Amino acid sequence: MSDAVTRVSVEIEGKEISFETGKLAKQASGAVVVRSGDTMVLCTATAGNLRDVDFLPLTVDVEERMYAAGKIPGSFFKREGRAGEKATLSARLIDRPIRPLFPKGWRFETQLVAIPISVDHVNPYDILAMNGASAALMVSNIPFPTPVGAVRIGKVDGNFVVNPAEDDLVDNTDLDLIVAGTEEAILMVEAGASEIPEAEILDALDIAHAEIKKLCALQHELREKAGKPKLEVEVPQVDEALLAEIKASHGAALDEATQVEDKLERQDASKAVETAVLEQYAPAPEGEATEDSAARRAAVQLAFDALEKSIIRERIAVQKKRPDGRGADEIRDISIEVGVGPRTHGSALFTRGQTQAFSVVALGTLREEMRLDTLGLHLGVQRL
Repeated sequence: MSDAVTRVSVEIEGKEISFETGKLAKQASGAVVVRSGDTMVLCTATAGNLRDVDFLPLTVDVEERMYAAGKIPGSFFKREGRAGEKATLSARLIDRPIRPLFPKGWRFETQLVAIPISVDHVNPYDILAMNGASAALMVSNIPFPTPVGAVRIGKVDGNFVVNPAEDDLVDNTDLDLIVAGTEEAILMVEAGASEIPEAEILDALDIAHAEIKKLCALQHELREKAGKPKLEVEVPQVDEALLAEIKASHGAALDEATQVEDKLERQDASKAVETAVLEQYAPAPEGEATEDSAARRAAVQLAFDALEKSIIRERIAVQKKRPDGRGADEIRDISIEVGVGPRTHGSALFTRGQTQAFSVVALGTLREEMRLDTLGLHLGVQRL
């Protein structure tokens, strides 16, 4: 195992952001420590066993520990608990721009873990974790195709600031905009703002993407210096001849099934067509399934899924018609019923189509306030 340590850095808005690999977590597929100021985050990417599933088995985890901020967990039990709200939301920020970029056919168990090692209360760790997760994938043997960069844009005293200090985020900004993307395009935007004009948001996105390109270039540099050879992945290919046969025999039935207005009935109708296609083109063997029969069934399933997707996409994009018959500018009837729970302080049932949300309000007293232990500043007490 090599003991070489590789470090690269770039300046973003007057602050240095660095990536270091080769020192920690050497058994991971890829591991990077990303640092800005005295905030450091260890990000690891690990590929495990191949799974027989038809989805990407990716898990993203952010592990907050109080030692990073020089704190000891409060209350009676002096031990860490489950992930807090900040850690959960940070994990989602990492997941959203990265998940769609994995190659089709990647079915290995994959874990991305970010652990804040040190927090200086100036540079928030969430943006560093987003960049570090991508950098860990880039230096690993996982066939991740392109780096993802992330920055935060704040508006402090009327001016846009890239990666503002934590104090400014808490007390002195009208905008908290998180942007993630590749060198080519923006992939994710999440924002909280106080009545910011649309034109200013667009300006902020342009500023963010310019900085994202620098971070992506830095990850390419790290990859060139310390990256591992990438694993080969076989991308599933649709058999065009088989697709044409299924379209000719069951295309009309599938088109009709995907237009049933009721959602559950539409699902049942589409499933019935799928079952008929599989029975005709890949009937279950009388004895034990062979490798050839399993491969044939997988090919038929892939072709059917491609046909279903193309029919629905064409109807939406070309005919401007949704699966339940609504146009692009039509919404379902909405109803709101209040007072559903007789013993709650407030309750309401929101219904739109087959989607429902039941909301309840319960009022507490000041005696029920709770101390919160977090890595950040200004979060001492929460009243429940």
